[in-house]
Amino acid sequence: MHRRIHGIGFKKRAPRAIKEIKKFAQKMMGTEDVRVDIRLNKFVWSKGVRNVPYRVRVRLARKRNEDGDSSMRYYTVVSYVHCTDFKRKQIMNVLILMIDLISAATSYAMLSHKLTEHQILLG
Repeated sequence: MHRRIHGIGFKKRAPRAIKEIKKFAQKMMGTEDVRVDIRLNKFVWSKGVRNVPYRVRVRLARKRNEDGDSSMRYYTVVSYVHCTDFKRKQIMNVLILMIDLISAATSYAMLSHKLTEHQILLG
C-alpha cells in the first residue's frame, strides 16, 4: 500500500488508501461494485489520516448480488486478514467441501456436497 500512496498529501492519505484498495479489488475480481469491510477500514485509519500502515493483507470474495434492481450481477467484499509479519507467505486457492442437508424429510445419510473456492493463507 505504501507505494500506492507515495507522494500524496498528508490529509488525503487514508482516503486515498481506501480508494486504492477498491481499485485493486476491481482489477483482480473484475467487478465494479466493491464493498470494504469495517475492520479493514478501521485498520487503515488506525494510525490516523497521515500515517497509513505500509502493508495490509486482504481477502477478496466475489458474491452474487441479491438486489433485484441492481445492474451488477456480482459484488466484491474486501475484508481484513490479521497478519503479524509479511515474510514468506503463500496464497493458495483451496476447495472446501461444504455439506448441506437435502431436506429434513430425508435421512442424514443423503447429503448434497457443494464445492466452494476460498483463499486460505499459509504461513
